[in-house]
Amino acid sequence: MEHVRISVPQSGIWFNEQLSDLGAVHHMPFAVRFAGPVDIPALGRACARVVERHPLLRAAIRQTDGVPYLVEGLPVRVELGSDPEEEILRPFDLEKGPLARMSLLDDGRLLVVVHHLAFDGQSTDVFVADLAACYRAEVEGFAPELPGLGPGEGPDQEAARIAAGAPAARAYWSGRWAEPDEVVLPGFDRSDQEVQAGDAVEFRLPESVLANAAERLGVTRFELVVASVHALLRRYGNERPVTALDLGLRPAEALGRIGVYVNELPFASEPSPDVSFAEFARSVRAGLRELYRVREVPLGRAVSGLRPGVSLAPVSLTYRRRIAPPSGTSVDWVVFNRTARNALRIHLVDGPDGLGVMFQFAPRSIARADVERIAAHWQAILAQVTKNPDIALRGLEVADGPVVAGADTAYPQVSVLDLVQEQVASTPDAVAVISGETRLTYAELDRLAERLSEQLRLAGVKTGDLVALSAGRSERSVTGVLACWKAGTAYLPLDPAYPAERLNYILTDSGAKVLLADPGTHLPGVTVVPFADPHTDHAPTTAASFADRAAAVSVAVPGVDHVGSSADLAAAVSFADAGVDRLDSGADHAVAASFANQGANHSAADAASFAAPGTDHAAAVSFPGPGTNQVASVSDSGADLADGVSFAGPGSDSGTGDVGAFAGSSSYPVAASVVSRSQSDSVGGELAYVIYTSGSTGRPKGVEIEHRALANLLLAMRDELRAEAGNVWLAVTSLSFDISVLELWLPLITGGSVVVAAEPETADGAALTKLAERHRISHLQATPSTWRLLLDAGFAFEGTALTGGEALPLPLAGQLRARVGRLLNMYGPTETTIWSTLADIPLNPDRVRIGRPLANTQLLILDDNLDPVPRGVPGELYIAGAGLARGYLNRPELTAERFLTQPVRMYRTGDRVRLRGDELEFLGRTDNQIKLRGHRIELGEIEACLLAHAKEAAVAVQDEQLIAYTVGGAPDLRRHLARQLPAYMVPAAFVELDTLPLTPNGKLDRAALPRYDEPVADVQAGGSPLEAVAEIWADVFGLAGIDPEESLFDLGGHSLTIAQIAARIRDRFNVDVPFYAFFDTPTIAGIAAMVSERGGIP
Repeated sequence: MEHVRISVPQSGIWFNEQLSDLGAVHHMPFAVRFAGPVDIPALGRACARVVERHPLLRAAIRQTDGVPYLVEGLPVRVELGSDPEEEILRPFDLEKGPLARMSLLDDGRLLVVVHHLAFDGQSTDVFVADLAACYRAEVEGFAPELPGLGPGEGPDQEAARIAAGAPAARAYWSGRWAEPDEVVLPGFDRSDQEVQAGDAVEFRLPESVLANAAERLGVTRFELVVASVHALLRRYGNERPVTALDLGLRPAEALGRIGVYVNELPFASEPSPDVSFAEFARSVRAGLRELYRVREVPLGRAVSGLRPGVSLAPVSLTYRRRIAPPSGTSVDWVVFNRTARNALRIHLVDGPDGLGVMFQFAPRSIARADVERIAAHWQAILAQVTKNPDIALRGLEVADGPVVAGADTAYPQVSVLDLVQEQVASTPDAVAVISGETRLTYAELDRLAERLSEQLRLAGVKTGDLVALSAGRSERSVTGVLACWKAGTAYLPLDPAYPAERLNYILTDSGAKVLLADPGTHLPGVTVVPFADPHTDHAPTTAASFADRAAAVSVAVPGVDHVGSSADLAAAVSFADAGVDRLDSGADHAVAASFANQGANHSAADAASFAAPGTDHAAAVSFPGPGTNQVASVSDSGADLADGVSFAGPGSDSGTGDVGAFAGSSSYPVAASVVSRSQSDSVGGELAYVIYTSGSTGRPKGVEIEHRALANLLLAMRDELRAEAGNVWLAVTSLSFDISVLELWLPLITGGSVVVAAEPETADGAALTKLAERHRISHLQATPSTWRLLLDAGFAFEGTALTGGEALPLPLAGQLRARVGRLLNMYGPTETTIWSTLADIPLNPDRVRIGRPLANTQLLILDDNLDPVPRGVPGELYIAGAGLARGYLNRPELTAERFLTQPVRMYRTGDRVRLRGDELEFLGRTDNQIKLRGHRIELGEIEACLLAHAKEAAVAVQDEQLIAYTVGGAPDLRRHLARQLPAYMVPAAFVELDTLPLTPNGKLDRAALPRYDEPVADVQAGGSPLEAVAEIWADVFGLAGIDPEESLFDLGGHSLTIAQIAARIRDRFNVDVPFYAFFDTPTIAGIAAMVSERGGIP
């Protein structure tokens, strides 16, 4: 065999082999079966004839000055009894050859494995036809009759042909070529391994499936295949589907030759969802015919700056018409080649016996079930377009269950206040709140909240108002919220750490007029109600002493007013001229009022007994004149009653502060207005709280959460966690962050305790760890940022850890799960009441999901047109169900925009998710998706890749380039990402920080990321390696004065250019520069620096 340069198609295959270990990706196995017993000697001679006729099969490839040439290799022999899988996967030694091997299997089939450097799809038909003719001749003893072979195309002829077609190809690709976006497929994950163990889904379709549809549409079968695959990709959400197509280059004179006569080129379409399939198929036909005209020119020769080895498309498609094998033979396509390079490679062989289809894939990137689903979707599309060619692409049915619903649970219609009051009655002496050295029982908590609620009422607060709450990290954050609820109001948390401008804006925007705050707090425009000192608050001994801090009023002349020891919480009102008015023990929840002109008036009975079963609040409605006192009405079970009353005299209505003016009157009717509430008036649409979150306009927006939504969340989490008395929660979250609601109130409705961490402790992992150990906590909820602090401090416990508020990186999930008894990853926007889903994270997780919906929650994954996406396909998450907020405070337009009413009332989260099995996987924000230089980029995907090699990571866009910020990043991050992401997604710069900036809620503060200032490269550092590499560069390109920072690809470099430069560097410096290095740093300066690092001396 003569020493000849390899062809352009072969050079692309060879370069990819040099770039990385591709395993068996380029191995092409098939098996030939013969009728009857096999004559082994005759078969051996026949194989030798075929190899002699086609010398490429026995060739080897060796380099001269970096240029690969075909040379004579080792002979091809037929082995006996080999293991087929081993034969298929065994690497070829390209420098020694040969490029084919054959084995006679135990079942009589001849296994042929050929490297793609010597073979294309049509070569199989040529090989089988020649082998059948030669075998028959050897068996029957005559010389085979084979058609003559022409001289073939030499390197010079090939170069002339490509040069002639280059102008038209450059014109065609100008403005057309763009590196394809990341493909969207059900369940597909980009892997950091370019080549992976592969698998395949195979099936056959009747010949009529393509024939009938193609005939109706007026297109060829190949054009129909391409159009149907692109239509499917569009339904998966790919706005610009791209497939890599193997286009034949085989001229008529080469029909009988074995060789590589293909050029893989990308084909892109931009289908509108509203166009009919028939119209789309015709546009595909026109596009393919344009592409076919430039098929002679490799893309790298037509597109300036194209990096060799770049994936032309994540989905590739090969289609060929197969001729029937010669009589007495058949061909089996062996699928032992379990390797894959593309996300999905679709092989179609259209023959007389039907359409053979193989979907080849990498299980590490996509599961077999997902590929089977893709195959089923494709067949469904073929069936639909055959039946109705004019169907719109939008109407192609491929969806299969993208709605996930949580358990439909009938929780009681109660408020959180009701649930807390039940717990107060059940376990009054149990510890409810711990803050520093302060410990409050349930009874003490309730008493303090009662006092605060009265202070709010005296400040003018009315039912339905919004009370601002600014409490430091102490028991006040609990008593303050409870007091607001008792007063019939919603609370509006204000973080004292917020800037004054933000606080003033929230107060102004919300309209809140009263602020419950730590003593000494002053904010303009609001009435400040200060918290009292809990250490001076003890049970009173008389109603008079009780009156200054509860809904109790005593107006009496000398005498003794007695309140029983358990009557601390009574709304006791007594009026006497003389004598004793008394409430005995047990009347603690009674609304008792007695009026007398003289004599003793006394209720020794338990006032609760006046109430119907289930109610411990007796309401005294009217009080007749002197000498008598009675309870005129009794509440029904479950009624919502006030602990205090206001009294109206003739012609006026007054609160308890004016009640003395009516002493001596003959009648004191009870007015309808509420003074203080131990239970809620309404458990439906009453607001529980309003929390302000960041707004896209730069101004925060208030989210209104109703009692029914909050109660549903807490009861659902109670069931999920099996929360019970004795649980101890550690609360570490700011009151202005909605997840604080769970950690404060779930323990308090289930008989547990909550330990409120002090402000300094929340930022100190060691302090939090000590606090957790001291109180033997059972549950802790925190953001991933706080969990990092804790793990760094050695935190570990056997309890339940909850994490949420931001994405949980996989490495952190694994570390955290190993230190805790149970780990729950929580997800939910503020607008759907704290959490909507949860996922149990296993030990050694391989991925992190956000899980399944909570009770009475429905999840919908929809596309841009609000149509359901197919299972496993990314879409935007919409949430419906019991947790929905009322809306945004004073923002009806924004409420209408984010809370849709069709097909059901649902909240548009702006989060991209997909359904994996029965659980959701979070993919990032839709508003974190950018377009950069024409590419759709999900910043979250880049961050996820970074987090595999860094402790923390964030990506931002600056001056039209991506900047990566990392904490604890591994060296060579650029190389790691280049192996996982397309070039346009690899950041231009990497900035190492000590910590990432966080918001007060512990989330990443992207706006606070420092600006990256690009350093000026010192290209004057010169040195021998720089000068020598520059000389090599200039010689290979035939150019002088190349800028040391100019990209090799911008100069027109391609695979052979890289091979030549690498070979000359090796000869001159005795240093091997791997091919991938030219992708990481494709400049003279970059390569020279690598040579210097490796000790290269010219």
